[in-house]
Amino acid sequence: MKLNAASEKRLKGVKPALVKVVRRAAELTGQDFQIVQGNRTQAEQNRLYAQGRTRPGKVVTWTRNSKHLGGGAVDFAALDAGKISWNAKLYPAIADAFKEAAAELGIGIKWGGDWKTKDWGHVQLTGKSTTKPHVHKVPEPKDTKPFLKRGSKGATVRELQVILNVARIQPLLAIDGDFGPATEKNVKAFQRIFGLVPDGLVGKLSWNALLE
Repeated sequence: MKLNAASEKRLKGVKPALVKVVRRAAELTGQDFQIVQGNRTQAEQNRLYAQGRTRPGKVVTWTRNSKHLGGGAVDFAALDAGKISWNAKLYPAIADAFKEAAAELGIGIKWGGDWKTKDWGHVQLTGKSTTKPHVHKVPEPKDTKPFLKRGSKGATVRELQVILNVARIQPLLAIDGDFGPATEKNVKAFQRIFGLVPDGLVGKLSWNALLE
C-alpha cells in the first residue's frame, strides 16, 4: 500500500529513522493503515494527559514524557474498506510489517501491542539499532506471488488451495479458484501452525511458509 496524504502530513516532525520504518512497513503490509498521530509538543502532551484526570473524557495517556515529544513515536489506525477501524484483530498484521521493516533497516522499535497495557496502534523508536530479523522473517521466495485475501479469484488461488490440501489442512478444499470463507479458514489454520499471525491474508510471509 501507499501512505495517504493525511499520513504523510502527520509524519512531519517525526524522526527520519521512524519515517523510514513507517514507509517501508506500508510497502510490506497486507493490512492497510494510516498514521493518525506523529510529533507532539509538550503543550499537546500535557493536554492529553489532563484528559480523564482534570479534563472530561477517557484517559488516553499515562505520561507527560511521551516518545511522541520530538517525533520518536507514531500512532496508526487500521483501515477496513477505507475507514478507520479499532478492531484489535487487525493490528498484529500491521505490527508484523513494522517489525519486519525495522529489522530490514536495522532500526530498533517497540510496538504498544507487546506491552502489558496494550496500545495497539502505537510504535516508537527504542534508540537502539538492530540487525536481528523479526521472528517471522524468512527468505523471500524466488517467484514473487500476489497478495491474496478473501474475495480473490483465479489460478493463484487454485495453487493456494492445492498447497493447503497437500498440507492436510482440514477440511479439504474444493480447487475452484475462489478465495471464500472455507479457504480463509484453512489459511488461518495454516498460519497458526507456522507461528504466523492468523489473519487470513496471504502475503510474503505466508507464501514463504506455504512454498517451503
